[in-house]
Amino acid sequence: MADKSIPLRDSVFNGDQKYKLKYNAVQTKVFLKLFPFIVGPLLNTNEDPYYIFVLDLMEIVSIVFCPVITSLGLIYLEEKVATHLARFKELFPEHNLLPKHHYLIHIPQFIRELGPMV
Repeated sequence: MADKSIPLRDSVFNGDQKYKLKYNAVQTKVFLKLFPFIVGPLLNTNEDPYYIFVLDLMEIVSIVFCPVITSLGLIYLEEKVATHLARFKELFPEHNLLPKHHYLIHIPQFIRELGPMV
């Protein structure tokens, strides 16, 4: 099954800074949907800023791939992306934003011009 996520290595739980998820786009989407069920029971989810950061990313992905979106939804998406990128710099100050992070800023305009991304 191509969209089945591969198991997480133990190193992800040991704080290994070099660990990266090696998922394709569909596997990542499935993983994001399952993420709250995997780690939610292990955390104080209302207070963990990293957990909230991932939930915000999940909401952005959900909006971006929505088959229908209103102009107010696009304004909300712009605000959500700006907040998400600012929070990225707060939570990970030692990491630079990558081009793919910057491209998020342009997605609402692409949707305005070309329609939904689905």
